This record gives sequence, structure tokens and C-alpha cells, in this order.
Amino acid sequence: MIYITGDIHTDPLRFHPKKWAEKGLPPLTSADYVIICGDFGIPWGRFPREDGPVLQGRPISWYDKKALQKLERLPATFLFVDGNHENFDLLSHMEVRSWHGGNVHVLQENVLHLMRGEIFTIEGKVFFVMGGAMSIDKVCRKEGVSWWPQEVPNETEQWHALENLQAFQAEGGHIDYVLTHTCPRVLIRLMFHVEPIEDDTTKFLDVINNRLGDEITGWYFGHWHENKDAWQYHALYDRVVVLK
Repeated sequence: MIYITGDIHTDPLRFHPKKWAEKGLPPLTSADYVIICGDFGIPWGRFPREDGPVLQGRPISWYDKKALQKLERLPATFLFVDGNHENFDLLSHMEVRSWHGGNVHVLQENVLHLMRGEIFTIEGKVFFVMGGAMSIDKVCRKEGVSWWPQEVPNETEQWHALENLQAFQAEGGHIDYVLTHTCPRVLIRLMFHVEPIEDDTTKFLDVINNRLGDEITGWYFGHWHENKDAWQYHALYDRVVVLK
């Protein structure tokens, strides 16, 4: 089974068996995948000590270690798209592995970061992934501690995504679902009734949206801290969607 949900912001409590059951969901199994649409936030690196835990040679906080241990004890595989609230310095040093057709960062065997512009086939369903978004509160954060400029996909990452998608479609491939953190710019007024800010991520997602059109079955994203649906687009916060 594939489950999709929104931002957890470093806290894996949502996946605790009791909390999971409260949502009317069956217990997780080793055959299940849980996808988080950005702002996973683990590891975050809250003031790690020199004598503290490490992850692939990089210091992390005790909170991060405990959070990863909680996920490790659960039987499912946890997959996340990067949001704007991730420690990109730590993520960039994680092991890169080919997995289900695309590249992932491996945090531990059951916790994987779905990298930008990659295409994955999971349980026969094809997912195009593009993380990133711009933080509206970055003026209140500290670079390298609580905010990282890598939150917005750069030109190289955008070209990689387009070339990967073009090559896949040229070979007759069909995208079933899109996973992102924020949404295409064109949806912001329609779904959230606010004026879009200047964000290169949402503009780039407009390009992806125009390219895929009605081809996709669903587009899932987080970021907005709302649970809302419009056509094939689904904003997720604490809601959990089950893909049939």
C-alpha cells in the first residue's frame, strides 16, 4: 500500500501506531510505503555535540537520532520529497543510491529522500518528483542553521528534471502522479486565495504542469498546511491519502 501525507516538521509522531489507527488506517507493514510531501525535517541538526551521534559521518542531534530510531522500528519504507525546511547541508552528504528507477539519498534503509527531478516506479505507479520551495520566513532564520539557500531548485536541477522527463516521455513513458512540496503558481490563487510571492519553484512547477497537463492522475503537495482538493491537485497537511 502507498500512503501520502504532508509536512511533519521533524516529528514522526503521526506514524505512531496509535495515532495511525486514530486515522482509521490499517497497521503499517513491511510492504507499505509512506510518502511525505516535504518539510520532513529529519535530520535537522539542532546544535549537535562533538561527542554526540553521527549520521554517515556527519554530526546530528540526539533528537534526530531518536526520531530516526522511531522510524527504524516501524516496518514501512518512508519516502520524502524535500521541502523548504530541510537541512540541505546534511542531505547533500547522504549516500546516493539508485532505487526504483531514480536516485535517492539514503538516511537509513527504510528512510529515503526522493531526489529532485527523478522518476520512480512504486507498486506499478509512476511518480515524478520535484522538491523545494521558498521560505517566506527566511528573514527570521539563520543561514546554515535554520535556513538554507538550496531550498529553491537551481537552474541545473531544473534542467535535469526537464531532460529526465523529456527522455522518459520520448520512450513512451507515462507519469501517473507528481509529488512536490509546493504547487504550481497558477494554483495558488485558485486553491488558497492569496497572491503568489516571487518564487522560482512555483514558476518552474507551472512549466511541469503545462507539460503534463491532464496526463496525470494526481498531483500531491504539502507546504500550505491545509488539506484541500481541486481537480487532480491535492494539498496535504495532516491528512493521509491512500493510493488504491
